[in-house]
Amino acid sequence: MGMVEGGAARATGPVRAHNEDTYRLVDPAAPRVRTCGYLALLADGMGGHGQGAVASDAASDGLYARFYAEPPATVADLPALLRAGIRDAEAAVRAATGADDARAPGTTLVAAAIRDDLLFVANVGDSRAYLARDGTAFQLTRDHSLVAAQVAAGLLTPAEAHTSGQRNLLTQALGPGGETEADVFVLALQPEDRVILCSDGVHGQLAPADFAALAGGDPEAASRSLVDLALRRGATDNVSAVVLRYRAGDGTPASAATVAATEPGAAASRASGDDHRC
Repeated sequence: MGMVEGGAARATGPVRAHNEDTYRLVDPAAPRVRTCGYLALLADGMGGHGQGAVASDAASDGLYARFYAEPPATVADLPALLRAGIRDAEAAVRAATGADDARAPGTTLVAAAIRDDLLFVANVGDSRAYLARDGTAFQLTRDHSLVAAQVAAGLLTPAEAHTSGQRNLLTQALGPGGETEADVFVLALQPEDRVILCSDGVHGQLAPADFAALAGGDPEAASRSLVDLALRRGATDNVSAVVLRYRAGDGTPASAATVAATEPGAAASRASGDDHRC
């Protein structure tokens, strides 16, 4: 496995009184990273009056507790482990907010796990993951939103979705409503790949070319550059970004024989229904 360097930045923005986003990075030198893998996440809380922050913090705690509970048997267990972790995250959100209906506080969640030179991305809601490679950036996740469903059905163009008054309506989030089902995307990493996690406050203002241009260099500085550009372009929501830099390991290639690795922007892969804990 190669080495991972991570950085993050966030800002409240000019309109909201509270920052309800949460991000989390693990120390890449921690012993648990060698046995369980590297995990980073970003959650965009919803609910106002600080309740969204309660939801996003709870989701972060729930996923991390499951992911690092014990080492996984094989790398092929990671998709099921991430889905199990997100179910735990949802339970944690409901316990922390004390509500269980469509009007309850909730949160989006996007997580990136790296093990054996493979990237596993899981998401619920409209926080996104991008991959920047060789001067180009690709969106890895699919938004769980009304306009994304309309684009997929051919009812809206991407340009129309970007300006739609319904673009903030989610079809899935952790906390409110019924049970959610996370998407999981898998691909093989290359040296110097950059993985970007961001809230809609960032990707609503930036194009893929912006991620490609700004994700290089120090991950902390790159994250700040993404947040600052989103604010300069008029972001009014909370804005948060995480940037991960993947560096070459010992030259041993990852084995993807039992995990379907996809190219950037390809469809999600689905794991079996069995739970595996890390």
